[in-house]
Amino acid sequence: PLYVACMSQQIHCIWKLLYAGADVQKGKYWDTPLHAAAQQSSTEIVNLLLEFGADTNAKNTELLRPIDVATSSSMVERILLQHEATPRSLYQLCRLCIRSYIGKPRLHLIPQ
Repeated sequence: PLYVACMSQQIHCIWKLLYAGADVQKGKYWDTPLHAAAQQSSTEIVNLLLEFGADTNAKNTELLRPIDVATSSSMVERILLQHEATPRSLYQLCRLCIRSYIGKPRLHLIPQ
């Protein structure tokens, strides 16, 4: 569902799926939701997926990373390049660790 929402650029649906615990790495075949967002040149969705820990180095069946499928010299390409060059903040690392530790069934217990 997350991959399809990214392909159709349904930001509200993506937001709800991510906050409900959707796997940010799970897509269609080897394409991740980040591949889909990069192909659609959606900066808002790319930023949201990165915030939830999307892997910028994930490769699809053609061995292409999200940055490889993004339009050359686009804002999405710049965002992905900047994200690769910038280490994650301690806040983001802690949040991702907590999400994986408590698991999807208990995510609803955490206040937004």
